[in-house]
Formats: sequence, C-alpha cells, structure tokens
Amino acid sequence: IVKFFAGDYIRTNIFEKNTLSGSALFNIKGELLGLNTIDSEGKVTAIPITTIRAFTNF
Repeated sequence: IVKFFAGDYIRTNIFEKNTLSGSALFNIKGELLGLNTIDSEGKVTAIPITTIRAFTNF
C-alpha cells in the first residue's frame, strides 16, 4: 500500500473518492504512520505522524 516515504508526505497506491480523508494510516504492526488526505485526482497520501507531532508539540 505504501509506495514511498517523502519528507513531508507518504505516498500510497490507494485511490478513493472521499471516505478515507482524515482517517489513520497504519503499518502491518498496527503502528500509526499518519493521517490520510485525498487530492483532486483521488490519490491518497498521508501526513506523517512525525510531522503532526512536531506541529502539535507532542
């Protein structure tokens, strides 16, 4: 599912209309990787949890 990790996003091979936006992206171990976003073409990317933690100071 995860195609690659970039510094500020995680690219997946998932295409979706709108049901995954804001949902969590987990790895096979159940660890949180990030929160999903959907672009105008339906490509699902995720904001890495490290970015979210840095933004919220957690």
